[in-house]
Amino acid sequence: MLFLFITNYSILIKQIIMKTIVTLILAILMATTVSAQNILVGGNMESQTGWTVTNLHGGAPNPVLKWNETSSTPMYGKGGCLRITSAGNATPQSTVAIYQAATLQEGKLYTFNGAFIDNAGGLKQAGIQVYLGQTEPGTTDYTDGWICEYNSWVPGHEPEDRDDMFEMGASGSGKFLATTSGTFYLVVKIGLWGDFTMDISLDELSLTESTIVPLTGGGLLSNGDMQTKGAWTEANLNDNPAPIYTWGYTANTPQYGNTGCLRIVGTKPATSFTNSCVYQKVSLEAEKTYEYDMAFKDISEAGQEAWINIYLGASEPISGVDYTDGLIGLLSSWNPVVTPLDKDMTFQSQGGGVLNFICPETKDYYFVIKAGSNFDYDFLFDEVLLKEKGVVNSISQKSSTNYKILSNNRLVNIEGVKSRVEIFDITGRCIQSKNASGNFTSFPMNSGIYIIRVDGNTSKILVTD
Repeated sequence: MLFLFITNYSILIKQIIMKTIVTLILAILMATTVSAQNILVGGNMESQTGWTVTNLHGGAPNPVLKWNETSSTPMYGKGGCLRITSAGNATPQSTVAIYQAATLQEGKLYTFNGAFIDNAGGLKQAGIQVYLGQTEPGTTDYTDGWICEYNSWVPGHEPEDRDDMFEMGASGSGKFLATTSGTFYLVVKIGLWGDFTMDISLDELSLTESTIVPLTGGGLLSNGDMQTKGAWTEANLNDNPAPIYTWGYTANTPQYGNTGCLRIVGTKPATSFTNSCVYQKVSLEAEKTYEYDMAFKDISEAGQEAWINIYLGASEPISGVDYTDGLIGLLSSWNPVVTPLDKDMTFQSQGGGVLNFICPETKDYYFVIKAGSNFDYDFLFDEVLLKEKGVVNSISQKSSTNYKILSNNRLVNIEGVKSRVEIFDITGRCIQSKNASGNFTSFPMNSGIYIIRVDGNTSKILVTD
């Protein structure tokens, strides 16, 4: 009996030792991977190490920064965070920036992410903006190299009541394709306008490097390589002449595409503008999230006032009628950051408002590429891809909870909320988000289908009068 006890005890000790060794090895590998990927120093915000702080605009009182704050932390953070508070004042505005230098390499794609929370709730007249610029911040406003932001003036991306990641809720892709090697400055600018207060926290800020390789088109789309027209339909959306479409064009191709692409050449109209699209039908499943990408190149000699809009809508385009159903991305001459002029890029790396699509209902949708201009244009599209997006949370995992969702008189009522409610419309646009505990009631909503995310759990609901 004693021998058996000793033998079993020995086996148990060996198992514990082996598990401990495996755990340590995994921890070391994970730590090595994270440190190798994140270019930023001190991204855990537990000290000011690596960061420089500068007050902009000379506003008084200036925001107060507290590093390694542990009492007001974002849901997606871990350990301490950076807490920023400001009493606000009407004139001038109160703005601060934290920044650090980073050496970037030409041709590399850099992606920013981080955790953010509005601690007090109801944040108004505020902007949290992120830049990758080649000029070092001083004591005046900084606007060099915008990549993403939360902003009280951007519908669907307001900082009010947020507790999420930049990749989940901010406007802009958070991505930057370096066209030259050298020193850049990752700048996070936090500003408050008017007589309001601010109490926010930032955590786990990261800037990671990757290599863009030529895309492989398709996924849920047919003929995504753009070699042949195949499943695509061409539609002219107004009375001006349609552009010329050339499928499988090889004389010039986007650098991130492959051999052969779609060339669309538009001619300046006598009046107004040209506006047309190519599209195809795809079958999507409820409550799944979808993402897209494509290679694009502008070879116009004098292109100006042009746009490329990407849609995933429930309605089919109609000839002679503009299409606006379910915008998920764009390039526009009216947006200096994401103008189509002289671009040779992928949409995921540089497109404006690149959004995932959270499918509200299992049925057919239409993937639409719309292009137009007031002038001549010459655009190339290649390797168009639409696929289901895997569930990725690079900072931490949400905990699940039990809850009950009811809809009555255009209101959504939820019982059993632990910390967070988000409501998305049919296009995947967040129309309401709020920190809550216990019961939650939405503001009055239009009739329709909505996606409800409660503490990370996703459900579909029909709202009726």
